[in-house]
This record gives sequence, C-alpha cells and structure tokens, in this order.
Amino acid sequence: MLVVDLMHECELGTWKALFTHLIRLLYALPGGSRLVATLDNRFRQVLTFGNGVIRRFANNTSEMKRLAARDFEDILQCSIPVFEGLFPTDHDAIIQSLLYQFAQWHALAKLRIHSESTLTLFEDTFKKLCQKL
Repeated sequence: MLVVDLMHECELGTWKALFTHLIRLLYALPGGSRLVATLDNRFRQVLTFGNGVIRRFANNTSEMKRLAARDFEDILQCSIPVFEGLFPTDHDAIIQSLLYQFAQWHALAKLRIHSESTLTLFEDTFKKLCQKL
C-alpha cells in the first residue's frame, strides 16, 4: 500500500497522469479550449500561501511545462476549487469527489508520524481512492 518513493510514484506519476487526463477531458468537451483557458486563469488567481507552501502558478498550468514535483503537489492541493464547475454537472460531482479523495490520501501519505487512527483513516481513504480511480 505504501509507495517507496511518494514524489516520483505519486506526484510525478499517478497525479500527473490524472491531471493530464482531466485536461484532455476538458479539451474533449464543447468549448474545450475556452474551458482550459478558464482553468489556467483560475490557477493564476490562486494566491501564494506561507513560505513556499503554495507557490505562484505559471500562466499556462495546463501545459505542464517545466514543472517540478512540488508544483504538481501545489496543483493537487488547489485543484478542487479550480476544476469546480468546468465539467457538466453530473460529471462534476464525480470529479470533485475524486480530487478530494486523492488530496486526502496524499495528505495522509505525507504525514511523518502516524497513530492508529490515522493509519485506519489512511487505509479507508486508500480503498475509496482505488474505487474512484
């Protein structure tokens, strides 16, 4: 269940693949270029947070050029409000739920110290994420 290298296998692997897939889905919708432009605009509007916790996003986040693992982590942490309402209503709820589960799993995976309750929550979140993926 626990990956050996969270940065490469999750942030640069699974999350990057999911983000790429979501952008491709946006392009496939009617007015897809406009939707992706809206996505990029929303990422630009996200303010920085803390000392290097959430950094400023590029003007064209959807192109994913010159992004490091920390940038993909920031994209994941900010993705729920950014993607909100871009997909048709019936699909939007599913995608929002998927993004929430992925963000929750990622946050639990990054914890440095676990208790019995966090491990139980981590296992439950992993099962839910697997079902959604």
